[in-house]
Amino acid sequence: MNHSPSEPQNAPSTRPGMKPATLLTLLFIPALLVGAGVIFWRQIQATPAREVGITVPPYGIISVRVTTEPFPATTTGPVQMTLLMQAAGGSTVSLDRVSYSYSPPGGGEPIEAEAMQAARNAYHGELRFDAVGDWQVTIKIENNGRVSEGTVTIPVKPAI
Repeated sequence: MNHSPSEPQNAPSTRPGMKPATLLTLLFIPALLVGAGVIFWRQIQATPAREVGITVPPYGIISVRVTTEPFPATTTGPVQMTLLMQAAGGSTVSLDRVSYSYSPPGGGEPIEAEAMQAARNAYHGELRFDAVGDWQVTIKIENNGRVSEGTVTIPVKPAI
C-alpha cells in the first residue's frame, strides 16, 4: 500500500468506533454476573450443612441429605422433609426403621416422629416449626438391632 507523505502511516481506520451504549453493556453484564455469583456464594456459606454421614452396619457410612419443601422452611403450615440415603457407590440401602426428632433453637423438648419410606433410598416426614431460628434435626436409623444417628441444622425463616 502506498502512502502519500502528507498522510500519516498510523491513521485510524475508517471503521466507526464502539458506541458508548455497547461499551457500557459489555462492562455491565460481566459485573452483574460477578455480583450475582458473590451473592449466591454468600448464601451457600450462610446455609447450615444439611447432610450428615451416619455409620450403619453393614453398609458403612450412609450419606443422608435432608431437603425441605418449602426451602427455606417457614413457621406457617407443615414442612415436608425428605431424607435421601446413599451408601458407598450409590447402592440401595434396606433399613429396619428410620425416625427423627427435632428441637427448637435454644433447646426445649424435642418432637419425635417416624419417617416413611417413599422410594428406594428415600424417606419422608413432616415438620412443624413454631419459631424462627436454627432447629436441630436428629435422624435415627435402626438396622440389625443397632441404632445410629446424626444431626443436621434446618434454618427456619419467618413466613412472608
